[in-house]
Amino acid sequence: VAEVPNAESLAGRIKSWVAEAFNGKTSFSGQIFRGTAIAAEDYWRGATQERSSLEHRCYVTGLQRAGVRAMSEALAILRTEDVEGTCTGELKTHPEHDKLWLDDAYLRKVVATSVG
Repeated sequence: VAEVPNAESLAGRIKSWVAEAFNGKTSFSGQIFRGTAIAAEDYWRGATQERSSLEHRCYVTGLQRAGVRAMSEALAILRTEDVEGTCTGELKTHPEHDKLWLDDAYLRKVVATSVG
């Protein structure tokens, strides 16, 4: 559960993290739920509101250097199991869902039942 940069590439990042964490000896499956992407420019304005212009410039410059194009609410649910051989994984990324954290019905119905 987090606000993540560039959520469209989150599945790839998670796959590499899992492979590294388990030395390539695990199998996993999971699902990624994400909120509506907020363009980096808009996110920066909100995140640096009530800050000095120097803080704002440093924050914006840091995000730009890191390649952040957008921020999204995200929730990843993973299951792993030890295996012999190469790390394999399947992650389903769900479409963006507006106000992910605020939609209790969606979280209870779709997210909770996806765990199975």
